[in-house]
Amino acid sequence: MTAAKIPPAVFGEPLTIGGEIGSSPNFRGDYKLDNAEKDDQLRLEQNFEIELFYRASDHVSIFLEGKGSREAVMYDEAIKHPTERANTRGETWLFAGKGGVGLQIGRQNFREAREWWWDRNLDAVRVYFGRRRFSMELDIAKDLGYSSTKYGKIDPTEDGVLRLLGHSSWAWQKNHRLDLFFLRQNDKSRRLALNEIVLEDREDESDANLQ
Repeated sequence: MTAAKIPPAVFGEPLTIGGEIGSSPNFRGDYKLDNAEKDDQLRLEQNFEIELFYRASDHVSIFLEGKGSREAVMYDEAIKHPTERANTRGETWLFAGKGGVGLQIGRQNFREAREWWWDRNLDAVRVYFGRRRFSMELDIAKDLGYSSTKYGKIDPTEDGVLRLLGHSSWAWQKNHRLDLFFLRQNDKSRRLALNEIVLEDREDESDANLQ
C-alpha cells in the first residue's frame, strides 16, 4: 500500500516544495599540451536549488526560487585556489489572472521556443491577454538588484538597460499560426564623465578601450 503525499498547507492552500542537489567533478590533465608544465587540476562543483510554489487562490500564484553554488579546486599541481561560493536569486514572481487576462510581477523567465528571444531571467512586469485562438503579452523589464552574491552588484552589461517586449499569436486555422514580435532595448545607464576611471569589474562591451 502506497500512502498519498499531501503537500503542506498555508492558510488552507497547498504549498509545493521542490529542489535538487548536484555535484560535478572535473579533472584536467596536461591541458596546455606541455609535459613540463604543472597544470593538472581537479575541480569540484556543487549546486543546490530550492523552489516554492504557492497557489493562494484560483487566480493568484506565487513562485520563489533560490540557488546556491560552491566551486572548489581540490587539487592543483601549481598553485592554490580559494573556494568560490555564490547564492543566486532565481525566478521570484507573483501572478494574478482571470478570464484570459493576467498580470505577472517579479523576476521571471523569458524564453521563446525558436530562441529568437532571450532564454534568461529578468525583473519585469508582464501583462497577458488570451482567447481561444489569439493571445498577446506586453512586458517591461529592468534589473532592479543583483542576482548573485558572486559579484554583489548588477551585471554591468545589464545595469540601466530597459527592455520593452511584445508578442502576439493568432492561430487562424488548424496547424497554421501567425506570430508577431516586438523588441526594444535602451541602455539608460549613467554617462561617464571625461577622465573618469571605470573599474575592471564594471566594464561592459560598450565601454571604450582607449589604451
